[in-house]
Order: sequence, then structure tokens, then C-alpha cells
Amino acid sequence: MDIIATTIAYLSEVLEADGIEAYADVPRDRPERFVTIERTGGSTSNRLDYPELAIQSWAPSNHGAYALARAVDGAMLDMPLKVRDVAGVDRSSLSDWPDPDSRSPRYQGVYRLTTTL
Repeated sequence: MDIIATTIAYLSEVLEADGIEAYADVPRDRPERFVTIERTGGSTSNRLDYPELAIQSWAPSNHGAYALARAVDGAMLDMPLKVRDVAGVDRSSLSDWPDPDSRSPRYQGVYRLTTTL
């Protein structure tokens, strides 16, 4: 299972009503609001994968980034109910994470998943 591609597809579908798309990289032509996903670590055991994902929520204001991060958080915690092969999701943090280069407001959630390989 490609957890990045799966999470991008899942979050893009869940957030599409609000016009939000998810990406693996910051798009060259940045939308006003968007989400990026990266795998920052994890482990495997037998037929299970325990990826750690950092998910950044970008918006024009700090409050907007926080609101988007909360929507992402709810979707991530519901992911085991909606995505086959995702058995569990635990949030380890949700914090203000401004981009050091552009100073763009963003929040970051870090999640540990349990998935099948």
C-alpha cells in the first residue's frame, strides 16, 4: 500500500466540498488553502506497516490554517472507518508550524497509522 497516495486521495475526497486538495509536495502555483502529506518515519512488522505521517494545512491566516487542520484531524481519525487496509490512526500532535521560507501560516498534525502492507 502506498500510504502517501492513499492519504492524498482520501483527504482530497473528504475535503473536496470545501475546495481543498491534498498534495505530496507544495504545488508551484499554490492554491489559497491546501494540504501536504509526507511520511516522516514508521516501522513494519510481519504484514503490518506503522507509518508516521506529517500533514500540513496551509491557509492565508493562522486561524484558517488551524480550522483546516481541525478538519483534516477529524478526517484522519475517521480514516479506519472509511479506508480499507487502514486499521488505526493515532494523533501524536497538532501544532502551529509556520513555513520558515515563506512565513505562510500552516498547522501540522502528526499521525501514526496501522495499515496492511
